[in-house]
Amino acid sequence: MDMIGNYQFLKFNEIDSTNEEAKRLVVGGKPEKSVILADLQSAGRGRLDRKWVSKPGNFYCSLLFYTKCDMKARPQISFVAAIAVKEAISDFFDGDIQLKWPNDVLADGKKIAGILSESLCDWMVVGVGVNLLNYPDNMRYPATCLQGFGVNVKVEELLKTFVKYFDLNMALLEKEGFEGIKKKWLESAYKLGCVVKINLNNSLLEGVFEGLSEGGEMILLVDGKSESVLSGDVMYSE
Repeated sequence: MDMIGNYQFLKFNEIDSTNEEAKRLVVGGKPEKSVILADLQSAGRGRLDRKWVSKPGNFYCSLLFYTKCDMKARPQISFVAAIAVKEAISDFFDGDIQLKWPNDVLADGKKIAGILSESLCDWMVVGVGVNLLNYPDNMRYPATCLQGFGVNVKVEELLKTFVKYFDLNMALLEKEGFEGIKKKWLESAYKLGCVVKINLNNSLLEGVFEGLSEGGEMILLVDGKSESVLSGDVMYSE
């Protein structure tokens, strides 16, 4: 059996979704700590069930692992993953990498990676997509890829680096709680201290991005009062 670190390594030429495969392993009754990698996804998903365009040549993986975290703490793992993606990319690219709430990674202000964390019973699935060779057009936010900066990275090399940093940051979460992860994430937070607008279904909330709550919610200063936002589409003022 192939391994990456202490993860069982499953590699697919094409699959519907690496996250879906991870969940099938759980439903099948004999899950193991695994990393799932695919060259191509036919039904990749992002946050809010949006389609994740999965062109050949990019990086699509999911981690599957058992967790003792209670449900309220599980969103913290997405921030662990975001930091790990940033640190992994930074091993190959010396440009400016920032973290956009809630689950995006930016290079030069443009989306280069996204994260989708899901849980099933006592198992956690963390899906990651990174634009290596290309990126989708006509997206809600500008995108980019590593090759656009003249950086060429092999998929499995990035995978091994990401897994290393993910495990290191999970160890930090387990040792210090969310405080250490929150501090690291905020050090690279996109537009921290700036005015943002959040689309909350049929309403728009505007305030200054102050930080993160213990649950990973965005804290906004609105009319002199701090408000926590669990989810929504964020728009940033220039």
